[in-house]
Amino acid sequence: MFSKILNLLRLAISAITIVFASTNVSAYEISGKAALSATVGSNDFAPYYFTANNFGILTQSKDILFNVGAFHPVDSTKRFSHSWGAEFYAGASSAAPYQYWDAAANPPALTDRNVRPASFWIQQLWGEIKYRRIFVQAGMKPHASKILDNKLTGGDLVWSGNARPVPEVRAGFIDFVDIPLTKHWVQIEGVISYDWFTDNRWCEDHYNYYSQLIATGLKMCYKRISFRTNPEKPFFVIASAQNVSTFGGTTKYYYRGTLSREVQNGNRFVDYLEALVPFPHGGAKDDYYPGDNKGSWDLRANYRFKNNDVLSAYFQWLWEDSSGMAKKNGWDGLWGIQYSRGEKGWFNSALIEYLDLTNMSGPFMWNAPDTPGTTLEGNLAGGDNYYNNTFYRGYTNYGMTIGTPMVMGTVFQLNGSQLLCLNRVRGIHIAATGNIGANIEWLVKVGYRKAWGVPGTVYILHPHHATSFMAEATWTPEKNRGFSFKAQIGFDKGNMPQNSFGCMLSVVFDRTFFKH
Repeated sequence: MFSKILNLLRLAISAITIVFASTNVSAYEISGKAALSATVGSNDFAPYYFTANNFGILTQSKDILFNVGAFHPVDSTKRFSHSWGAEFYAGASSAAPYQYWDAAANPPALTDRNVRPASFWIQQLWGEIKYRRIFVQAGMKPHASKILDNKLTGGDLVWSGNARPVPEVRAGFIDFVDIPLTKHWVQIEGVISYDWFTDNRWCEDHYNYYSQLIATGLKMCYKRISFRTNPEKPFFVIASAQNVSTFGGTTKYYYRGTLSREVQNGNRFVDYLEALVPFPHGGAKDDYYPGDNKGSWDLRANYRFKNNDVLSAYFQWLWEDSSGMAKKNGWDGLWGIQYSRGEKGWFNSALIEYLDLTNMSGPFMWNAPDTPGTTLEGNLAGGDNYYNNTFYRGYTNYGMTIGTPMVMGTVFQLNGSQLLCLNRVRGIHIAATGNIGANIEWLVKVGYRKAWGVPGTVYILHPHHATSFMAEATWTPEKNRGFSFKAQIGFDKGNMPQNSFGCMLSVVFDRTFFKH
């Protein structure tokens, strides 16, 4: 199997080189990419830092993966431009045992079934057009945080780059643009997208069909607006707001292995409008907003020293209802500090982040209409359940959390639940990177997480925890011709989801071609 994949890698590189070198079209830039990676580890899953913020590519402890892609970048110097990308993965992975209810057994019982990732999938396939500073994009394209350092961070709370891309239509600003009349002092950036999940088969293969729910055919609307002060000044600030609403699809509820209820969540045109601009439903003093809404208030302050080193402090405050939006959830959020050097050397950048998602606006919920005859008025909103919802599954795509990976995704839950069972979590994350000489880049990540289960229910008897570590080195030969070689070693100690140790080796071909 390994030799076949290696031969496929060689053929792909040769094909890319011949096609791009033989064309005579002027100045049409294309980058070609091909890679082969092998992971060997203990237990069922790869170490945490192998999988986190890696766009859902890797989960299992033993993998051989081959990928090939081609990309045309947007030309920012032209008023009208276009870009596109395509990337495909193939390979073989080890399986993991997930619980499911075997109704055909005698007697019916919960049992295990081995499930492994697909042997082939499309990771990227998208096209984009740009006019001036506005773009429209359709397809599956990876997106990550706009405010955090995606190479080092533990993960954005709303859209981290931890899960696979979701098919979408997206429009917005290509980057920050000056607001008229502000004389370059204030810039704006923002996007709006509609997304359609395609992981129905995955959910059906991993669900336990015994309890809770399974939700398929879901849709999503994502919105972001950001403001930035003049980045050429020593001190500048980025303030951002994000919101995502999951809606539509079908939800089936199971109780002790029996389907108890099926709900169509709304797939009409008006549901798309309400995902974009929410409208209250219900009676007086008892309004609710359809869809699974969540978002964050984000702020990053940066100071650039005279030697171009930058010190940054930032936070993200997660919310899922009005109490969270009003910051009535204590210290819940992501808090971080980062220091980055202006020139590359043995040390380039480092950060430390603290995550707290344990308050959840407190444990209480009170609505006067829920208690007929009460003399108390008003309401008290609390008891949040981050990344979960009564009508929808956890905030995941192919089992990977779309928000911070520090909340363990459902792909790592062998109990077959589609709800995130360890979302009440605290953690600390530290990362640093630098260069050894001109050709070797190093990266180290270490972190600790502790989780207490879902509030208001009993999923675990004792808190879960994990200490995670990863060291990575990437060597780019001086005469590389597009090749680089990467080695990673990592481990997890704890039960989020399990003890693990692993090594990964990768060879990557990535070259930009200019057609002449």
